[in-house]
Amino acid sequence: MPDRTDASSARPSAAGRIGVARAGRRSLSLIGPKRLLACAITLALAVLFAFGWELASRRGWVDPFFVSRPSALAYQLFDWWHGGTSNGPLAVHVGVTLAEAALGVAAGSILGAACAFLFRAGTLRGDVFALFVWLLRPAPVVALAAALALGLGFGIAARAAFAAILVFLVAFADARASRPAFETLRWRCGLALAGAVLGECFVARSGIGFLIARAARQFNAGGVYAALVVLVAIGVVVDLLAGALERAWRRRAAPIEDGARPLDNEQSTASGRSNR
Repeated sequence: MPDRTDASSARPSAAGRIGVARAGRRSLSLIGPKRLLACAITLALAVLFAFGWELASRRGWVDPFFVSRPSALAYQLFDWWHGGTSNGPLAVHVGVTLAEAALGVAAGSILGAACAFLFRAGTLRGDVFALFVWLLRPAPVVALAAALALGLGFGIAARAAFAAILVFLVAFADARASRPAFETLRWRCGLALAGAVLGECFVARSGIGFLIARAARQFNAGGVYAALVVLVAIGVVVDLLAGALERAWRRRAAPIEDGARPLDNEQSTASGRSNR
């Protein structure tokens, strides 16, 4: 008589390998021909836009004082990269913004999960706390930044706290809905980066947001757009890293989910046979 225990114990591992293969195919589809074609078209359109922008600025069709030109933007980036800004090297400002965003993601995620655990849905205290969180959502973010500056000063703590508040709103909702944190990791990282930069525009002496605000006060359009380019580059890198972590988590979760299905089907079939 064949050993059914060994055969049934081998099935989850086989299903797990199928789940890994499916996850691998999904990750490979991210760099497929269609995706490469879309990236090439996007790059071509960006180059065409920059060429038209430069031409319009040099021909006088637009005022370069307000919209600058790509060549001035490139010169500003070159000057920042090699000579640094008047408030320190560009790498220092990038590091400050990334540190604030990282602190915001960590603090907001932990605080959101902890509050969702302490104030569970369906309880009176949970409903009361959820109402306070709901009232916080439509609050003007600029007012929050100003309030945090008054309470925490102009240091990194105020900007990190502002980023953490934005992440907390998402983390709290995810935890109450029993959604894994990795499912919204990219969204949390984007909110934290936006919160850090917005806080730097109001209460900072360093960071990419500070460079944007200072260039705007000096009517330096080239500096504003150069800082925006740096911010976009940071956002792309952060999004790619968060997406890689999210896909890695999905690959680890896929074998467990796919491996459980054959056993469930076999158990339902066996129960049906026994009922007969």
